[in-house]
Amino acid sequence: MKYLLLLVISMCLFACSQSPQVDTSNMADNPGGMAKVKRSGFDKAFVDSESGFESYTAFMFAPLDTTAVEVESPEIQRSRESMWEFTDKDASQMSEAYKKAVTQAFKKEKGMKLVEKAGPGVILVKSKLTRFAPTTPKFDSIDRTPRSRFYARSSANFTMETELFDSQSNKPLATIIENREMGDNLTMEEITTARYALDMRMGFDRWARNFRTSIDKMKEN
Repeated sequence: MKYLLLLVISMCLFACSQSPQVDTSNMADNPGGMAKVKRSGFDKAFVDSESGFESYTAFMFAPLDTTAVEVESPEIQRSRESMWEFTDKDASQMSEAYKKAVTQAFKKEKGMKLVEKAGPGVILVKSKLTRFAPTTPKFDSIDRTPRSRFYARSSANFTMETELFDSQSNKPLATIIENREMGDNLTMEEITTARYALDMRMGFDRWARNFRTSIDKMKEN
């Protein structure tokens, strides 16, 4: 009984140490003068400490913003004439993958819901793709020939900046910055068009699941 009690206490202490904590120090240096959230589950997270975040019950997601993406060309790119250009097709594919990932992540019956209209208790989520770093040359570039093969552990990595607002007043509630791998495979794999498409879906799926899980934890605390 004594050892069982110690185990329970240890588990409680561990759980508390992993819970998100709002740090209100040095808020002037943070985005929007918000408070930093430690152990948020994101790379960086900042919240309005007086927003009453726990009172919200649903999310409304705006389309993914891809209008100002900084593209980092892969190191293995051979030709300066074949820079990795982010096209309308790329934007459309990523926007669709983002939309599907968010819809799938919020299928759970418990916790925050997914809605399509603004209203009381609804948070408007605006995500912006700010950085995209592919690991291999683009498939239509001159660096790729019928015989060329390019291998990597993931097709790309990217940075997303997500802002949360009250859907009615448009008051800023939180800012989240997250870096993600597209794929993050355990072994080196050939990056084909099929692999790239799969990695893209996996990257946004993981982002959406982590967003759902981390927001639920932040809301509870």
